[in-house]
Amino acid sequence: MANTIFKLNPQNKVLYAVGLFCLMLLVQKGAATQFTVGGSKGWSVPSSTDVHFNQWAENNRFQIGDSILFNYQPDQDSVLQVNQDSYNNCNTDSYQQKYTDGHTVVQLPQSGPFYFISGNKDNCQKNEKMVVIVLADRSNSSQNTNTTTSPPPSGSTDITPSPAPAGEESPSPPPTGEETPAPVSETPPPPPSGASSIFISSKGAATQFTVGGSKGWSVPSSTDVHFNQWAENNRFQIGDSILFNYQPDQDSVLQVNQDSYNNCNTDSYQQKYTDGHTVVQLPQSGPFYFISGNKDNCQKNEKMVVIVLADRSNSSQNTNTTTSPPPSGSTDITPSPAPAGEESPSPPPTGEETPAPVSETPPPPPSGASSIFISSVTTLGAFTASSLYFLL
Repeated sequence: MANTIFKLNPQNKVLYAVGLFCLMLLVQKGAATQFTVGGSKGWSVPSSTDVHFNQWAENNRFQIGDSILFNYQPDQDSVLQVNQDSYNNCNTDSYQQKYTDGHTVVQLPQSGPFYFISGNKDNCQKNEKMVVIVLADRSNSSQNTNTTTSPPPSGSTDITPSPAPAGEESPSPPPTGEETPAPVSETPPPPPSGASSIFISSKGAATQFTVGGSKGWSVPSSTDVHFNQWAENNRFQIGDSILFNYQPDQDSVLQVNQDSYNNCNTDSYQQKYTDGHTVVQLPQSGPFYFISGNKDNCQKNEKMVVIVLADRSNSSQNTNTTTSPPPSGSTDITPSPAPAGEESPSPPPTGEETPAPVSETPPPPPSGASSIFISSVTTLGAFTASSLYFLL
């Protein structure tokens, strides 16, 4: 075989190289990541010292084509894939899929939220539940400018894509007390196109997202895309910013912790903005919580969670899940997960809940996760080497 290859003329060698490249592309396409839910402990009721499932989910970046593995005792537990309402209420009677095999692999075929609860209602109420948000492809520019809701998970019916809380709560931190209005910008706001790119350093371009598009920061109507739906259809990265446009004499923006977000508590906040044209920087990964300074508006879903992504190409992000620094301007405020056995006040039917924040306790590295980045580099290196071999 080797002698045959060496005797090939240059034209045939090129054909061999192209064929090998196509084969490697097929291999690369299948190099998705499988995440083992709960690590070595698997799918079970988390103890007070365990990392909760939503905290674990937020510390990973799920992409289209990835999968999640649930390990559990089939005679004691099961997995239900549900919609948001069943997730919030631990409704085990209404589900899209039920898995009872004890070793369940669920594919993530498209972007958006996937909701899972234990088939044992008591377990679900003890926080054996999880929301996995699959990222859209930021390279597709339509994702940054189109605010329509992404397709729901396979088999879903009437799922409103919005993050949901993790079930258990630490004591709420004290308010910062001080009100820090943002300086009024003298420059007119940019056209409300949804997202405009601005270069911030030689490392590349950051993105500024206009919250609510042309309508801005206001109470959403029944036909509007809700703010959490809009946020899920965009990919926020470190260094990006979000722009709030609103009437300063009628509304404001509060940056809060998760507890204040869930309860629309306008008395406890990290930052308050009242200038009508507020730009908030997103300096690190993790969740950022925003509500209207008008409590009635907040209760009508003028609220939003923005999740800033970690860099998946940095392997330390997949193995080290320590808490990211708090948002700029905050004072010792650490978002805490939602209370065990308790539910946040129910919003109107289209209301949004939030995913649990990043835990302060470093969770174990997610078992079974392989790096797509490494696979890409390996494929490119193999193709380059083989091409040189055939062509020289």
